[in-house]
Amino acid sequence: MRLISIIFIGVTSVLAQQDSSIDSAEVHPCDSPLIEMKNGGNSRSFKIKELVPYTVALVKCRFSDRGKDKSKLKDKRRKRLAYNEGSNFKSFSSSCAYCAVYMVVVFYLSSIF
Repeated sequence: MRLISIIFIGVTSVLAQQDSSIDSAEVHPCDSPLIEMKNGGNSRSFKIKELVPYTVALVKCRFSDRGKDKSKLKDKRRKRLAYNEGSNFKSFSSSCAYCAVYMVVVFYLSSIF
C-alpha cells in the first residue's frame, strides 16, 4: 500500500510540473527585472523582500552561459581600463607606494644620522 501511495505522489508531482511548464514561459535569469533595475541608471536600495530573489537570480545568471560570457566581457573591459590607467599612478596602489617610499627614506635617513 505504501509503494502505491509513493508512486501516486511521484506521478502526480511530475504531471503537475509538466502542466505548469506548459502555461508559463521560461524567463532567463539574466533578464530578471530586479537585475535590470540594479544595472540601470535608476538603481535604488532593495527592500528586504527583494534581496533574496535578487541574489537567487544573480547566482543563476552567473552560472548560465550568457552570464559567463557577460562576466568575461567585463573582465576584458576592466583589464583594458587598468592597463590604460596604469601609467597614471593613481588610486589605492599609488597611496601604498608613496607610503612605502616615504618609510624607506625615513628609515634610511635615520640610520645615517
